[in-house]
Amino acid sequence: AGLKPWSLDKFAPQADLAPVATFYDGLEAVVGSPDAKVLEAMRREHASTAPFIVNNYPIEGGHSTSPSEEWDLVVGVDEGFVPEKARKIQQEILAKYGVWRELLGLRHYMQSEVVRRAQLTLEECIAIRLYTG
Repeated sequence: AGLKPWSLDKFAPQADLAPVATFYDGLEAVVGSPDAKVLEAMRREHASTAPFIVNNYPIEGGHSTSPSEEWDLVVGVDEGFVPEKARKIQQEILAKYGVWRELLGLRHYMQSEVVRRAQLTLEECIAIRLYTG
């Protein structure tokens, strides 16, 4: 099977193309300056309870979750202590999808050789866990 040539026409109805000057102004001109208090900003960004479907679990049709549930599962678990809310989410995932989601505290990851060698910050480790589930 040969590759089809790529065409902007395919994306044009969805694309929001800006003048070249916008490119030179940089991303900050479009979205604003980053928040210096990264952890607080991440917490605010994960306050929503609006559900979305996650397709990176071995579950046919995906798994419904929310930013606040993901935050509780990643940040709320520490040193073997699993908050009741996170434990409930874990049990619901098991009952609904038959998948056990291991809940390990951030200290577990922060102490790993890979994280230490990469010199990741707590915020970076949280971001990786939120992204990978």
